[in-house]
Amino acid sequence: MTWWSLLGISPTDDESVIKKAYAQKLKIFHPEEDPEGYQKLREAYDRAIKYAKAQRKKQMDVPAGLDILIPEPVLESDDREREQEADREPLLDERIPPPPKVHLQDTIINPAPSMAMQINDFMGQFQALYQHFFSRIDSEKWTLLLSSDVLWQVGYKQQLNDRVMQFLQTHHHFPKDVWQLLESNFRWREEKEYLLRRFPEQLITYIFKQLDQLWELRYSHFKAYEGVDYDRFVDYREQALDALIANDLELAGRCMTEAHAIYPDDPDLLRMQCEYYLRIGDAERALIACNHAIRVSPDELDGYYYRAQIQYSAEHYHDAIGDCEHILSRKPESLHALWLQARCYMMLGEMEHAKTRYIQVLNQNPYDFEATTGLAQVNAQLAESLMAKSEKPDKRVLAPLFKELGKPAWIGATVMFLHILLRRTWIYGLLLVIGLLFLNGTLSKDSAPYPEPLAPKAISTTQSAVEVQTQEDLRRSGQQKQNIIVGLTMVKCPDMYSDYIRDESSGTTKAIYPGFNEVGGISPDYGYVCLGYLDDKTVIFTGNIHHWSAALYKPPLYKLKGRATKIASPDLLKAVESRISNDPRFDSYLDNLNVDTYIEARDENELVLTNIPPPLPEEWRAPKALYVYAGLICCILALLIREIRRTYRAVQF
Repeated sequence: MTWWSLLGISPTDDESVIKKAYAQKLKIFHPEEDPEGYQKLREAYDRAIKYAKAQRKKQMDVPAGLDILIPEPVLESDDREREQEADREPLLDERIPPPPKVHLQDTIINPAPSMAMQINDFMGQFQALYQHFFSRIDSEKWTLLLSSDVLWQVGYKQQLNDRVMQFLQTHHHFPKDVWQLLESNFRWREEKEYLLRRFPEQLITYIFKQLDQLWELRYSHFKAYEGVDYDRFVDYREQALDALIANDLELAGRCMTEAHAIYPDDPDLLRMQCEYYLRIGDAERALIACNHAIRVSPDELDGYYYRAQIQYSAEHYHDAIGDCEHILSRKPESLHALWLQARCYMMLGEMEHAKTRYIQVLNQNPYDFEATTGLAQVNAQLAESLMAKSEKPDKRVLAPLFKELGKPAWIGATVMFLHILLRRTWIYGLLLVIGLLFLNGTLSKDSAPYPEPLAPKAISTTQSAVEVQTQEDLRRSGQQKQNIIVGLTMVKCPDMYSDYIRDESSGTTKAIYPGFNEVGGISPDYGYVCLGYLDDKTVIFTGNIHHWSAALYKPPLYKLKGRATKIASPDLLKAVESRISNDPRFDSYLDNLNVDTYIEARDENELVLTNIPPPLPEEWRAPKALYVYAGLICCILALLIREIRRTYRAVQF
């Protein structure tokens, strides 16, 4: 194998070509991973360099017009090659007599440079490359520098690494690809423990943040302008990004102002300005920053999406739809653009277009809760508009809407009702039949008649729920956690679902709104948040999908059954206020919010059975077994009725 084939190039006297080839091969023959291969590569490199120098020297020594043929050197030669070498004719330069000897006086032979000199020379090149900003951001130049021989000398690399780390403490603005190139050569990840012991932790943390961060501050958009302090700009830009991440808006604003004054056309800075202005509520300046970013970098979609959000917030729905269309023309699978466009169509009343966009979102992500909720709202409004147009709307049109809402047709609902009821109550039916048989047997043994006036009264039922009509009644019921019946007006749902919080008193994590599973229900969809008025004051109540669906139709008076509960944690209020604060539909609800009590809606009523028959006369006494069987039958009937009601509500909206 020749030296040139090992380096992967043709014979040449250009040392720069040899060095580049050597740098590329170093990635394959690493000195620590393949010492033997590296040794051969190094020998090939040294001989190729010597060959190039000899070639240039001979060209300088030979008179003009004479061509010199120099054989290609090889790494290994066998006997046949040596015989060919002995038999070949002498080359032209061998037939030319050598030049006369010249005796030079006081000739000084320079010794090989020491380790310190080589390291200082490398660091001089390193610093010079860093000082020129546009050379610093050119990864090709760093690749050439890091292919230097000194970097692969035994014992040099550790000292070079220490010198580079000392330099980086005050000079650390590089593009991400240059950081990765430095790490691949100095192996910082493998030496992290050593670096933490020797250098400040803040520096090591900064380096690894630059290597691993997802959002890269790019250097590729910079243009060379005279008088621009690029180092100050990238420093302010980096501080602004860190401040935005930490939500320190005051510091972020100052840093972005300074950076913008130095270099106003950086798209990354303009996107950060847009985010900053949106956070402080300055939509006008955010729109200016978005337009500027689009002018500077029209091929990037982030500026269009930010502008669409601003247009949506400003109720410029047609403009927002146009920006979303541009995004989708370039990136059809963008879920954010599809969802935002669906919201715009809803606000414009174009429900069919909104429905199409929501379906596209769900085709890509079937578990997108916001799209599922939006589609349910669209279908509810479509069904409401169809029923408002005609007293008897076409059921064939309403059926698919109800199906998408989860409301089955009456035949399907009846079959589902019977199926669920039989699965849940077959044991009660069996016990009821057995109880009736035993009761019949007991009565047949002793069937003595008794006077009609002395017949026992029928079993009566009473509800434990308390009817609430005022805010004071609600507060009092919440303190006692009573079951209540209350009528609410102007009921609305802010598209909000329950979350989980930490209960500081018990140290456990639990749902803000109790799930339906705690009462053994069938529907897992529990925890929808709705609002209504009682005595001109807003009341929060939580329910399941049935309550939420019923509230969508905005009944004049919504009768609600549930449990009044005192608001012990501010998390519920914060969550509700955060959700409705930016929605003008709920401005009046937010101003008069009841902060003491909310209502946990329930599907069933708690029944207290009382059986208080008058005492029978002495002439007739029923056997004791009669009371036992009658009590058991009453309990079974009560359970059966409860299951019937719960099953009915589970399949009927």
